[in-house]
Amino acid sequence: MPAGGNQVAAVRRAYLTWWNARVQEYLTLNPAPVKPYMTAAGYQQERSLLGQFGNEPFRLAAVHNLKVFVYADRIDASVDDIWLSNSGYLDPITHQLVGTPSDLTAEDSTSLKRVNGRWLVDDVVRIGASQAVSGQSTSYAAVDRGVSPPQPLLSQIKGAFRHYESVRSAAYLSLNGQFLSQVETGAALAADVQGIAQQVSRNQPIRYDDQDSYRVALQDPNTAWIYDSVGDKTVALNSRTRAPVVRVAFVVYRSIIELTKGQSGWLVAYSGVISQS
Repeated sequence: MPAGGNQVAAVRRAYLTWWNARVQEYLTLNPAPVKPYMTAAGYQQERSLLGQFGNEPFRLAAVHNLKVFVYADRIDASVDDIWLSNSGYLDPITHQLVGTPSDLTAEDSTSLKRVNGRWLVDDVVRIGASQAVSGQSTSYAAVDRGVSPPQPLLSQIKGAFRHYESVRSAAYLSLNGQFLSQVETGAALAADVQGIAQQVSRNQPIRYDDQDSYRVALQDPNTAWIYDSVGDKTVALNSRTRAPVVRVAFVVYRSIIELTKGQSGWLVAYSGVISQS
Protein backbone atom coordinates (compact mmCIF):
# COMPACT_ATOMS: atom_id res chain seq x y z
CA MET A 1 0.00 0.00 0.00
CA PRO A 2 1.29 3.46 -0.78
CA ALA A 3 1.74 5.95 2.03
CA GLY A 4 -0.65 8.79 2.74
CA GLY A 5 -1.06 11.73 0.42
CA ASN A 6 1.30 13.99 2.35
CA GLN A 7 4.32 11.75 1.75
CA VAL A 8 3.38 11.13 -1.87
CA ALA A 9 3.14 14.89 -2.40
CA ALA A 10 6.48 15.38 -0.63
CA VAL A 11 8.15 12.83 -2.91
CA ARG A 12 6.66 14.50 -5.98
CA ARG A 13 7.98 17.90 -4.88
CA ALA A 14 11.43 16.47 -4.10
CA TYR A 15 11.61 14.77 -7.49
CA LEU A 16 10.61 17.87 -9.45
CA THR A 17 12.97 20.07 -7.41
CA TRP A 18 15.79 17.68 -8.28
CA TRP A 19 14.73 17.71 -11.93
CA ASN A 20 14.80 21.50 -12.08
CA ALA A 21 18.31 21.46 -10.60
CA ARG A 22 19.24 18.87 -13.20
CA VAL A 23 18.27 21.30 -15.95
CA GLN A 24 20.92 23.70 -14.64
CA GLU A 25 23.40 20.84 -14.31
CA TYR A 26 23.20 19.95 -17.99
CA LEU A 27 23.26 23.58 -19.13
CA THR A 28 26.44 24.25 -17.16
CA LEU A 29 27.95 20.75 -17.41
CA ASN A 30 28.45 20.93 -13.66
CA PRO A 31 26.74 18.43 -11.29
CA ALA A 32 26.87 20.78 -8.29
CA PRO A 33 23.24 22.01 -8.62
CA VAL A 34 21.82 18.52 -7.98
CA LYS A 35 24.09 17.54 -5.09
CA PRO A 36 21.80 18.90 -2.31
CA TYR A 37 18.92 16.78 -3.62
CA MET A 38 20.69 13.41 -3.92
CA THR A 39 22.20 10.73 -1.72
CA ALA A 40 25.95 10.16 -2.04
CA ALA A 41 25.33 7.09 -4.20
CA GLY A 42 22.85 8.95 -6.38
CA TYR A 43 25.22 11.87 -6.85
CA GLN A 44 28.04 9.54 -7.90
CA GLN A 45 25.76 7.98 -10.50
CA GLU A 46 24.70 11.41 -11.75
CA ARG A 47 28.30 12.54 -12.17
CA SER A 48 29.00 9.46 -14.28
CA LEU A 49 25.96 10.13 -16.48
CA LEU A 50 26.95 13.75 -17.00
CA GLY A 51 30.41 12.64 -18.08
CA GLN A 52 28.87 10.89 -21.08
CA PHE A 53 27.62 14.18 -22.56
CA GLY A 54 31.02 15.55 -23.58
CA ASN A 55 31.69 19.28 -23.71
CA GLU A 56 28.49 20.63 -25.27
CA PRO A 57 25.80 22.13 -23.02
CA PHE A 58 22.50 20.31 -23.17
CA ARG A 59 19.03 21.77 -22.80
CA LEU A 60 17.01 19.29 -20.77
CA ALA A 61 13.31 20.01 -21.29
CA ALA A 62 10.38 17.70 -20.65
CA VAL A 63 6.67 17.25 -20.10
CA HIS A 64 6.23 14.81 -17.20
CA ASN A 65 3.74 12.02 -16.52
CA LEU A 66 4.53 10.85 -12.98
CA LYS A 67 3.52 7.78 -11.00
CA VAL A 68 4.65 8.24 -7.38
CA PHE A 69 4.75 5.46 -4.81
CA VAL A 70 5.94 5.45 -1.18
CA TYR A 71 6.77 1.98 0.15
CA ALA A 72 5.53 0.71 3.50
CA ASP A 73 8.81 1.39 5.31
CA ARG A 74 8.13 5.12 4.69
CA ILE A 75 11.80 5.75 3.90
CA ASP A 76 11.85 4.44 0.33
CA ALA A 77 9.89 5.72 -2.65
CA SER A 78 9.87 5.50 -6.42
CA VAL A 79 8.83 7.81 -9.22
CA ASP A 80 8.04 6.34 -12.62
CA ASP A 81 8.34 9.26 -15.05
CA ILE A 82 7.22 9.01 -18.65
CA TRP A 83 8.56 12.25 -20.05
CA LEU A 84 8.23 13.75 -23.48
CA SER A 85 11.59 15.26 -24.32
CA ASN A 86 12.02 18.62 -26.03
CA SER A 87 15.73 18.46 -25.29
CA GLY A 88 18.77 19.10 -27.42
CA TYR A 89 22.41 20.14 -27.54
CA LEU A 90 23.31 23.84 -27.52
CA ASP A 91 26.09 25.65 -29.30
CA PRO A 92 28.71 26.26 -26.57
CA ILE A 93 29.26 29.86 -27.75
CA THR A 94 25.80 31.11 -28.71
CA HIS A 95 23.78 28.70 -26.55
CA GLN A 96 21.41 28.34 -29.48
CA LEU A 97 19.82 24.95 -30.11
CA VAL A 98 21.82 22.78 -32.52
CA GLY A 99 19.39 21.06 -34.89
CA THR A 100 15.83 20.21 -33.88
CA PRO A 101 14.68 19.23 -30.39
CA SER A 102 14.27 15.57 -29.58
CA ASP A 103 10.74 14.18 -29.80
CA LEU A 104 11.67 11.08 -27.83
CA THR A 105 9.46 9.87 -24.98
CA ALA A 106 11.40 8.06 -22.25
CA GLU A 107 10.41 6.08 -19.17
CA ASP A 108 12.68 6.44 -16.14
CA SER A 109 12.29 4.87 -12.71
CA THR A 110 13.84 6.94 -9.94
CA SER A 111 14.22 5.74 -6.36
CA LEU A 112 14.32 8.17 -3.44
CA LYS A 113 15.27 7.72 0.21
CA ARG A 114 14.10 9.78 3.18
CA VAL A 115 17.21 10.99 5.00
CA ASN A 116 16.81 13.18 8.09
CA GLY A 117 13.27 14.00 7.02
CA ARG A 118 14.17 14.93 3.43
CA TRP A 119 13.49 12.88 0.30
CA LEU A 120 16.69 12.50 -1.75
CA VAL A 121 17.15 10.91 -5.19
CA ASP A 122 19.12 7.67 -4.81
CA ASP A 123 19.28 6.30 -8.33
CA VAL A 124 17.78 6.61 -11.80
CA VAL A 125 17.14 3.70 -14.17
CA ARG A 126 16.09 4.06 -17.79
CA ILE A 127 13.27 1.59 -18.37
CA GLY A 128 13.07 2.27 -22.09
CA ALA A 129 12.10 4.73 -24.79
CA SER A 130 9.45 5.21 -27.43
CA GLN A 131 11.91 4.86 -30.29
CA ALA A 132 14.86 2.65 -31.10
CA VAL A 133 17.87 4.06 -29.23
CA SER A 134 21.23 2.33 -28.98
CA GLY A 135 21.54 0.46 -25.71
CA GLN A 136 17.92 1.03 -24.69
CA SER A 137 14.85 -1.16 -24.85
CA THR A 138 11.49 -0.12 -26.20
CA SER A 139 9.02 0.85 -23.48
CA TYR A 140 5.49 0.44 -24.76
CA ALA A 141 4.35 2.63 -21.86
CA ALA A 142 6.56 5.36 -23.35
CA VAL A 143 5.19 4.64 -26.82
CA ASP A 144 1.69 5.29 -25.41
CA ARG A 145 2.99 8.27 -23.35
CA GLY A 146 1.70 6.73 -20.15
CA VAL A 147 -1.89 6.24 -21.28
CA SER A 148 -3.14 2.92 -19.89
CA PRO A 149 -5.10 0.37 -21.93
CA PRO A 150 -8.88 0.87 -21.79
CA GLN A 151 -11.17 -0.88 -19.34
CA PRO A 152 -12.07 -3.70 -18.95
CA LEU A 153 -8.83 -4.83 -20.61
CA LEU A 154 -6.67 -3.08 -18.02
CA SER A 155 -8.48 -4.85 -15.18
CA GLN A 156 -8.05 -8.21 -16.91
CA ILE A 157 -4.28 -7.73 -17.24
CA LYS A 158 -3.88 -6.46 -13.68
CA GLY A 159 -5.97 -9.37 -12.39
CA ALA A 160 -3.81 -11.86 -14.29
CA PHE A 161 -0.66 -10.27 -12.87
CA ARG A 162 -1.95 -10.37 -9.29
CA HIS A 163 -2.97 -14.01 -9.73
CA TYR A 164 0.46 -14.83 -11.15
CA GLU A 165 2.19 -13.22 -8.17
CA SER A 166 -0.05 -15.09 -5.70
CA VAL A 167 0.46 -18.50 -7.32
CA ARG A 168 4.19 -17.95 -7.80
CA SER A 169 4.68 -16.82 -4.20
CA ALA A 170 2.82 -19.88 -2.92
CA ALA A 171 4.91 -22.15 -5.17
CA TYR A 172 8.22 -20.88 -3.78
CA LEU A 173 6.96 -20.96 -0.19
CA SER A 174 5.73 -24.56 -0.52
CA LEU A 175 8.50 -25.62 -2.95
CA ASN A 176 5.74 -27.03 -5.13
CA GLY A 177 5.32 -25.62 -8.64
CA GLN A 178 2.41 -27.78 -9.78
CA PHE A 179 0.11 -24.79 -10.41
CA LEU A 180 2.60 -22.50 -12.15
CA SER A 181 1.43 -23.52 -15.61
CA GLN A 182 -1.93 -21.93 -14.81
CA VAL A 183 -0.35 -18.45 -14.65
CA GLU A 184 2.80 -18.52 -16.78
CA THR A 185 4.25 -20.05 -19.90
CA GLY A 186 7.41 -20.20 -22.00
CA ALA A 187 10.61 -18.69 -20.59
CA ALA A 188 8.92 -17.51 -17.39
CA LEU A 189 7.61 -20.98 -16.57
CA ALA A 190 10.94 -22.63 -17.37
CA ALA A 191 12.83 -20.17 -15.15
CA ASP A 192 10.53 -20.74 -12.17
CA VAL A 193 10.56 -24.54 -12.52
CA GLN A 194 14.36 -24.35 -12.41
CA GLY A 195 14.29 -21.82 -9.55
CA ILE A 196 12.07 -24.00 -7.38
CA ALA A 197 14.24 -27.04 -8.13
CA GLN A 198 17.26 -25.10 -6.88
CA GLN A 199 15.47 -24.15 -3.66
CA VAL A 200 14.40 -27.77 -3.16
CA SER A 201 18.05 -28.85 -3.46
CA ARG A 202 18.94 -26.25 -0.80
CA ASN A 203 15.90 -27.16 1.30
CA GLN A 204 15.10 -23.45 1.57
CA PRO A 205 11.60 -22.14 0.82
CA ILE A 206 11.34 -18.48 -0.21
CA ARG A 207 8.95 -16.04 1.38
CA TYR A 208 8.12 -13.23 -1.02
CA ASP A 209 7.64 -9.84 0.62
CA ASP A 210 7.38 -7.20 -2.07
CA GLN A 211 5.37 -4.16 -3.09
CA ASP A 212 4.61 -3.21 -6.67
CA SER A 213 4.26 0.14 -8.40
CA TYR A 214 3.73 -0.50 -12.09
CA ARG A 215 2.38 0.64 -15.41
CA VAL A 216 0.61 -1.53 -17.97
CA ALA A 217 0.98 -1.06 -21.73
CA LEU A 218 -0.05 -2.97 -24.84
CA GLN A 219 2.32 -3.93 -27.63
CA ASP A 220 -0.51 -5.47 -29.65
CA PRO A 221 -3.94 -6.98 -28.83
CA ASN A 222 -2.33 -10.20 -27.56
CA THR A 223 0.83 -8.86 -25.87
CA ALA A 224 1.00 -6.67 -22.76
CA TRP A 225 3.92 -5.36 -20.73
CA ILE A 226 4.20 -4.41 -17.08
CA TYR A 227 6.96 -2.03 -15.96
CA ASP A 228 7.34 -2.46 -12.22
CA SER A 229 9.37 -0.59 -9.57
CA VAL A 230 9.46 -3.27 -6.88
CA GLY A 231 10.18 -2.67 -3.21
CA ASP A 232 11.47 -5.99 -1.96
CA LYS A 233 12.43 -7.76 1.26
CA THR A 234 12.10 -11.36 0.09
CA VAL A 235 13.94 -13.97 2.18
CA ALA A 236 14.97 -17.60 2.01
CA LEU A 237 13.76 -19.61 5.01
CA ASN A 238 15.09 -22.48 7.05
CA SER A 239 12.66 -25.27 6.14
CA ARG A 240 12.47 -26.56 9.73
CA THR A 241 12.29 -23.37 11.79
CA ARG A 242 10.84 -21.12 9.03
CA ALA A 243 13.24 -18.42 10.21
CA PRO A 244 15.15 -16.34 7.62
CA VAL A 245 18.46 -17.93 6.60
CA VAL A 246 20.07 -14.47 6.50
CA ARG A 247 18.89 -10.96 7.22
CA VAL A 248 18.02 -9.00 4.12
CA ALA A 249 17.81 -5.28 3.50
CA PHE A 250 14.93 -3.58 1.72
CA VAL A 251 15.85 -2.94 -1.92
CA VAL A 252 14.18 -1.34 -4.90
CA TYR A 253 14.59 -3.05 -8.25
CA ARG A 254 12.91 -2.73 -11.63
CA SER A 255 11.18 -5.59 -13.37
CA ILE A 256 9.72 -6.00 -16.84
CA ILE A 257 6.97 -8.59 -17.31
CA GLU A 258 5.54 -9.73 -20.63
CA LEU A 259 2.05 -11.25 -20.72
CA THR A 260 0.54 -13.00 -23.71
CA LYS A 261 -3.11 -13.68 -24.33
CA GLY A 262 -4.23 -17.19 -25.21
CA GLN A 263 -7.35 -19.32 -25.00
CA SER A 264 -7.08 -19.49 -21.19
CA GLY A 265 -6.51 -15.75 -20.78
CA TRP A 266 -3.42 -13.71 -19.97
CA LEU A 267 -0.28 -15.62 -18.92
CA VAL A 268 3.16 -14.32 -17.96
CA ALA A 269 5.64 -15.27 -20.68
CA TYR A 270 8.73 -13.41 -19.50
CA SER A 271 9.95 -11.70 -16.34
CA GLY A 272 13.30 -9.96 -16.00
CA VAL A 273 15.10 -7.52 -13.70
CA ILE A 274 16.57 -4.33 -15.17
CA SER A 275 18.53 -2.86 -12.27
CA GLN A 276 18.69 -2.84 -8.51
CA SER A 277 19.35 0.16 -6.30
